[in-house]
Amino acid sequence: MQGLLQDHAYSVTYLGAEDHSGVSVHHFAAVRTPQGEGDSGTITLLLQLSRMDIYVDAASLLPVSLAFSIHPDNNALQDIPVSIEFSGYRNVSGVMTPFRVQKFLQRSLLLDISIARAAVNPGLPANEFEIQ
Repeated sequence: MQGLLQDHAYSVTYLGAEDHSGVSVHHFAAVRTPQGEGDSGTITLLLQLSRMDIYVDAASLLPVSLAFSIHPDNNALQDIPVSIEFSGYRNVSGVMTPFRVQKFLQRSLLLDISIARAAVNPGLPANEFEIQ
């Protein structure tokens, strides 16, 4: 959420505490605020298209879920719900890291990633980034 807070084109609103998939969470909504003037219908559509719901664990403040909609190329009014769920957090070199990430498309599991191990800033040598 740090990046969103630094982008002045986005606004983040706290929507309150609630239960999300059995977890007590704080619910935030982020929308890209249209710049300039426009008719109310266009502004409403842009707000709808850019909305992202962010759920963070009420106790740990770690991300639990990101929810947003994608849209077909030929119909911006048709919402296709997507959510990314984070769980199995472990402390990796002082950074709480999710070891399970799931992606749902239209509420059906599309991708399920289980991470066996993680390293934070493992110190890659500069020559790894040289163009050959």
